[in-house]
Amino acid sequence: MNTIYSLVKFFSEKRHADEFRKGRLHARPISYYKTIEDDSRQDRSEGVIALLQPRQHTLKINGQDFTNDLCGPTKVSSNVLESLRIFCMTACY
Repeated sequence: MNTIYSLVKFFSEKRHADEFRKGRLHARPISYYKTIEDDSRQDRSEGVIALLQPRQHTLKINGQDFTNDLCGPTKVSSNVLESLRIFCMTACY
């Protein structure tokens, strides 16, 4: 495991940085980050509670078996987590 030497917070607007310095944290819900579809989103597994590998589980939907069609990991998430708020920072290590 890598050692984290510092945490950095980037801001798109100066007023956001000023609010942060005053101790006010801005956190968005997980659902917001799941809708970002460009390269600015670094964690493509935001809110995933399980990552199941092919051939280590079965996948059946409405009685139809899709297990043999799996070509990559299956991500499992919970709707309960969608409203949880995340405060994002960048780690330097």
